[in-house]
Amino acid sequence: GRIGEHAAQIMGIPKESIIETSNYIGYMMEQCVAKGFEKMLLIGHMGKLVKVASGSFHTYNRNSDGRMETMAAYAALNGAAPAIVREIMECNTTDGAALIIAREGYDMIYGQMAERAQVRAERYIFGKARVGIVFAGMDGTVQAVSSRAKEILEEEIIYMALVIFIVSWTLLILLFISLAFAINSSCRLLSLTNLSFHSNRILYK
Repeated sequence: GRIGEHAAQIMGIPKESIIETSNYIGYMMEQCVAKGFEKMLLIGHMGKLVKVASGSFHTYNRNSDGRMETMAAYAALNGAAPAIVREIMECNTTDGAALIIAREGYDMIYGQMAERAQVRAERYIFGKARVGIVFAGMDGTVQAVSSRAKEILEEEIIYMALVIFIVSWTLLILLFISLAFAINSSCRLLSLTNLSFHSNRILYK
């Protein structure tokens, strides 16, 4: 969605590499695999990707939910008291639940849910591509990055650095060739000028 697109742009991902999935995350992943993609990043608001962590790949709210149940379960796994779990369950939005999670110090659940979403996503496409997960806030800021997402991002950074290195060296070599050609042309022009000068002196004598 737009939140994921904004987050991707903040992360420096080129616009031409961004595809909007809307609510059809599973279908779009299948299409990416069919097109030969070997790795992909799912970047979006936690409210969408928490559903992937619970195994839902059509994220329209009338088709699937379980956001509060998932967040409450992860809070409970990390030691949240029953009253806190109940308070999360009573929230209407993931942003509302996030306020409780921040207040109680359970921010680690975002990374855990991102890892689970990663596992679910790769299983969904039968391991035919690597899938990384990035949770983003409403303002596009990154909240959690799964281990596979870190791998993919590091690979892309290394690749871009290599491309920049090759392009820089190519431009430098072309600059030296142009400079050498210019010097050679100048030397020839100077030789011709000297020859013309001497010829004129001989003719004058």
